[in-house]
Amino acid sequence: ISYGGGDSEMFYVGRKPLNDRKASLVGLKYQYLASDTRILEADVNYFRSDWDIRHSEAASEADGRYFHGRLYLDPQSGWIPKNIWSDEKQDWVLNPLARSDDGTNYSMFGGGVTWDDSYGRRFNMKLSMTDQFNPAHELKTGIEITANKIVENRRHWHDDSPEKEYITTAHSEPIEFAAYIQDKVEFSGMVANFGLRLDRYDPNGEFSPMGVLDYATLGLLFDRNNKVEYYDVHSILDYATNADAYYAVKGDSFITTTAEAKWHLSPRVGVSFPITEDSKVYFNYGHFVQIVQNEAMYPTTLDGENVRVQWMGNPQLGFQKSYNFELGYDQNVFDKFQLHVGAFYKDYSDVESGMVYAHSDQSLIAEWAAQREYREVRGLDIEIRKKSGRFLTGFFNLNITNKSVSDLEVPGISQIPVITDDPNIGTNGELRGVPRPIVEEITPYGRGYFVLSSPRNWGPRVMNYPVLHRTSASLGIYYTGPQLREHPDGTWREQHPNVYFHTIPIISTNLRLARDFEINRNSSMKVYLDIGNLWVSKFRNIPGGQAGKDYYSDLYAQGKEDRLGTEEVTNKDILRTHSEVLYAGEYRSFILGMRFTY
Repeated sequence: ISYGGGDSEMFYVGRKPLNDRKASLVGLKYQYLASDTRILEADVNYFRSDWDIRHSEAASEADGRYFHGRLYLDPQSGWIPKNIWSDEKQDWVLNPLARSDDGTNYSMFGGGVTWDDSYGRRFNMKLSMTDQFNPAHELKTGIEITANKIVENRRHWHDDSPEKEYITTAHSEPIEFAAYIQDKVEFSGMVANFGLRLDRYDPNGEFSPMGVLDYATLGLLFDRNNKVEYYDVHSILDYATNADAYYAVKGDSFITTTAEAKWHLSPRVGVSFPITEDSKVYFNYGHFVQIVQNEAMYPTTLDGENVRVQWMGNPQLGFQKSYNFELGYDQNVFDKFQLHVGAFYKDYSDVESGMVYAHSDQSLIAEWAAQREYREVRGLDIEIRKKSGRFLTGFFNLNITNKSVSDLEVPGISQIPVITDDPNIGTNGELRGVPRPIVEEITPYGRGYFVLSSPRNWGPRVMNYPVLHRTSASLGIYYTGPQLREHPDGTWREQHPNVYFHTIPIISTNLRLARDFEINRNSSMKVYLDIGNLWVSKFRNIPGGQAGKDYYSDLYAQGKEDRLGTEEVTNKDILRTHSEVLYAGEYRSFILGMRFTY
């Protein structure tokens, strides 16, 4: 038996075009000074996201827009089919509305044939208290409840063919709960933080105000007996063929299961103490958890092209865990700057990873998610910060990281472990390789944030009003150094075992222009304009499929293994499409916002 991920494209939620997504966020934050030492805080916000992708059976040139000389059709208005019927030739012919690609002369036929009315809802509530109940002790405690509603309903025709229909569906309403307590102890210049955090994730939630209140009051202590039934991916080998499992899902008769709530308790401690008047050292240790991606737990993808269940979520998955250590040194420099140097180590376990269920005769193959991967991250963190200044403040941070990721590949058979229906295959029916780490080379990351602001009552005046005072411009700079990559063709890698590729560095910038207005003694307002991807260095998204394999091979033939992300290929047809629409971060975003504080 062999498996390499399949030859058909997987349509994940992350591939949806951003221009067809509407999102809104509203929030309310309230602070109350209960006493000279105690502050109470409440923070409530609501987020919603909606997809709305449709197509009609035909579209004209007027339905689209031209960018860089190329026609793009709005998916809301329609698409251009590849072929249309010709009465003159009594045959299907290439649609004359197709436009030639500027870079390769390939014909372009408009938007994908996709229907999508997926949506998401999230309600979040935080309650916290800070109390300096003793000169040497500051107590922080709080709870957080997040209710989610995740509905995915997506249909796509691969190659514009209704016979190649992919359907992805999911409906879940998980609730997340967290509670924490921390004591900050100060003694003779030393500061120590001791904390404990409880996390709970329940796939059996109810997205409604009453559901949240019920969860907060009773759901933590008692089983509310409202178990939600999900498809049981671990039962898929009970079906004889791909088609049997496919039609069971389509008919909503697939075997179901329930999922239990997940708990985790995380201790954390941090200690810092001065060594001179201008310097200190610190040590941090803590446990952290994060739930796996929703795509791993809930969606089911049906592949109509091959009549099989391509992907099925696994709601039994739990928390991904990490144990973090950090040792650092801070130094005051000339009373103007703060220098920080830190070393860190992070040990990740139970990380989300891919798996395959398959019959030994390959009459059934399906992908799902487990938690077998582990990672180790170690690195050095250097930062210079200017915390105060009349006009200029900011920081620049350089992070040098070395990462090791477990290799779950079954050499010569599959990229991920395979569980079969035959106990005589592999180890008790499972094909798995010997877990071994892949040590990635050191990768530098840099980020800086610089704020140029004008003080109150500063600058030129118009009718005795300082028009530039309380105005600021904030520039964010982000850098990613060369990253290690492998040739996507496994056979090629076997023939060239010691050849590795690296990406070219990437730089991007964001800009915020803001103005503060004082309404009265108790309230103020900020108006801001955010420009995302103000300037981005050119980094081409690497093609997928066979074109991607050809791209790597072309660079190798030229001795340019360290130029991934460039267009410096000898055969431009490999690139498929015009460069100006494929660079990462090519599109700028503009957000005009207002914040009112009372």
